Formats: sequence, C-alpha cells, structure tokens
Amino acid sequence: MELAKGLKEFMSNSDSNFKRMYLVQLLQYSATFLKLNKEQESLLYYFCNYLETSNDLKADFQQLVKISEISALALKLKHAYEYISSPKLQFINISEHFKKQTNEIIYDLLNFLNKVDLNKLKDILLPGLEIEYKEENNLEIETKTINKNIETVENPEYKKFEKRIIQQIKYYDEFLTRLYQQSIDLNELMEAVEEAKKIEEEIEEHKFEVLANIQNTFSTTLELIFKNTLPITNDTIESLRACLIVIAAVIKNKDIDLSYYLSRVDNLKKLINSFHIS
Repeated sequence: MELAKGLKEFMSNSDSNFKRMYLVQLLQYSATFLKLNKEQESLLYYFCNYLETSNDLKADFQQLVKISEISALALKLKHAYEYISSPKLQFINISEHFKKQTNEIIYDLLNFLNKVDLNKLKDILLPGLEIEYKEENNLEIETKTINKNIETVENPEYKKFEKRIIQQIKYYDEFLTRLYQQSIDLNELMEAVEEAKKIEEEIEEHKFEVLANIQNTFSTTLELIFKNTLPITNDTIESLRACLIVIAAVIKNKDIDLSYYLSRVDNLKKLINSFHIS
C-alpha cells in the first residue's frame, strides 16, 4: 500500500510533520471516493494547506469542533490526531486504522464540502481575515508583540484610507490563491506590486510604523517574485497571507493571538533581506 511505502519517509520527518501528513493524506485519500467539483477540490486543498501549516493542531481541533459547519469532520480528525499522537502507537497497525478512519470520515467530509464556500471556510479557519468594513472600527490593539501605539483618527479622510486598506487586504487574499495556482500573468503581478507599494506609502503617511513594516515585507516579497528572484512556494504564499492576517487583525481590533503569524512575517522578512533589490 502507498501509505506503507511512505512510512519510512514519514518517520524521517519531525513528529509534528508526521501528524500533519497523516491527517492530510487521510483527507486526500477519503476524497478519492467522492466525486468533487472544482470548487470542492479548491476547498479541500485550502483546508489541507491549513492543516499542513498549523502551529498547534490540538488547539485548532478544540476550536473547530465548536463550529457547527465543521464540527463533525473536526471531531473525526481530532480522533485521528489523538490516535497518531498516542505514545502506544504501533506502526504495524497504521494501515488498518487508516482504512477504518477513511471509511468513517467520508460522509462528514462530503457534508462539510457541501455546506461551505471558500469565504465561509476562511471565516472558520482564519478569523483574522473577517475583513468586512465597519464604521465603528477602533485601531487600538494590544498583543504580546505589537505596540499599542496606534493612533485612532476620526475624520472622513482617514475613514477613506481605512476602508481602502481593508478592501485591498480582501483583494490580495484572493490574489495569493491564484498566484500559487500560477493563474496570474506578469502584467497583473506587476500591477499588484505597484499597488502594494502605494498602500505602503499611504500607511507611512498615516504614521502607522508597525503596519508599514509589515506592508513593506509584503510588497518586497511580491517584487522578488515578479523579478523571478524568489520562487513561488507554499511557505512563501502562507507567509504573505500571514502579513494580511496581522494587518486585518489590527484594523478590526481582533482579540486573537497573533504570535504565530508574526513569527511567519518575521521569517519572511529575514528571507527577503537576504536578497538585494535593485
């Protein structure tokens, strides 16, 4: 069986990577028994990518089981995670349990994919990207990493700026998905780079230093991709998305732990600093 052949490769990875790979393959193998349309395939891809980049699967499942649209599927995945995390795990029995878990998860997977669209899935998985515009937004945020040194400006000009930033976050979130799927041409990519730099300048004009630095990391990374200096990888795309999540959370004053996303932004900044932008 393919799973057995991959066992040696699994064991050579870290423990956390092994667990992620097991869950992702469980979902992907279950999907082979279903007739999914293109939208459902995209949803499955997005969810698998979320699991692959999760910083804490145990905590994620504890939250997901509370959400009605995904609770049944999350519960089955939580049980699979507990099985694969057991210190008494017997590798000789993995194939048998994998088949059993596949049969148990098929109905819940299809039910979930029939209930949600991509926007709803993002709302479930990445609450920091709930970015609908609200007039009453307050830009003060208190986290362990970001200074609560952001000034709230109550004037029409500023409100226009705030709305524009939120709209652009929404555009770039969808843009990154298409960029990873290589469905972006060079003209659109060039325009995206130029627009990202304009947004950076606007943020600087409003003296939001933290957001300006994050936006600079975002725009510089896109520029390196445009110049074919930096390859388009899943890690790079998700690190770019982390920039958007942090900015969205600040704009919407979301009370969420941003430490994981800030860590990704910091790692991305270190990566692009190793290149020379001419």
